[in-house]
Amino acid sequence: MSKKPIESKYVTSAAMRSRLKALLDEFDMSASEFSAAASINKDVVGRMLTYGIVPSLRTLIKAADAFDVPIMYLLGEGERYFIPSASATTFHKRIASLAEEKGVKYSEISHHMSFAPNSIYEWLRAGTLPSIDYLIELAAYFDVSCDYLLGRTDLKK
Repeated sequence: MSKKPIESKYVTSAAMRSRLKALLDEFDMSASEFSAAASINKDVVGRMLTYGIVPSLRTLIKAADAFDVPIMYLLGEGERYFIPSASATTFHKRIASLAEEKGVKYSEISHHMSFAPNSIYEWLRAGTLPSIDYLIELAAYFDVSCDYLLGRTDLKK
């Protein structure tokens, strides 16, 4: 259920490729060292570095965690400023909390989104994550950062 939309902006990204290379240089890490440190398959890291192929959201999270940077920064956008969450939470808890805070039901949220109406229910039921495109769309809807929505930080913006 986390399939990327047909018109995904995040299939390949030269900006992510460049940002990842710059972070590896800054941290003085080889691709193999990064792969081991982030627990990301070395072939996936190779595709990210060679072709700029944007991996799954779970892999992006691992990469961003390894460098302690925001997801969007890793993708070549936004600021580097990042403060990790002090309290462990998940995308599933955050989306429930944000929906309650905004006083909307998942069906209402889905009505404003480009993904299938039952997607949020599927993500919650299966414990899966949306694609990066849908995550960005949800974050914009709630006016929060992707990292806040994922539970990686406690700062909404």
